[in-house]
Amino acid sequence: MLVLYENGVPAGFAELARRDARTMELAYMGLIPEFVGQGLGRYLLQAAVEHGWGHDGVERMIVQTCDLDHPKAVALYQWIGFAPTGQEVVVRDDPRALGLIPKTAAPHRPMAKG
Repeated sequence: MLVLYENGVPAGFAELARRDARTMELAYMGLIPEFVGQGLGRYLLQAAVEHGWGHDGVERMIVQTCDLDHPKAVALYQWIGFAPTGQEVVVRDDPRALGLIPKTAAPHRPMAKG
C-alpha cells in the first residue's frame, strides 16, 4: 500500500494487487475529501503505476472502476495510459445504504435505497 502525505497529513492511498504472474491491478485508490481538487490524485496515480510496473514479471496493469468513483476517474486513468477493454453491468446493494461507506460519498450518484 502506498500512502500519500501532504505536509505530514495522510491525504490518500493506493493499493496494488498481483492478480497473476504477469498482471498487477490497481485495486484501490482514494483521496481524503479535503484533498480532492489539488492535483494530488494525478500524482498518486503516477506513483502507484510506476510502483506497479517495478515488480518483476509485470507485463500489464489493470484497473476497474465503477459509477461511485470520482466523475473524473476514468479520464485520469486514460490520461496515465489505461485503455478501456470492456464494460460490465453489475447490480449490487449501495454500500452507502448498507453503512459501509459514508452516505455523503459519491454525491454525483443518487443513493439507492437499501
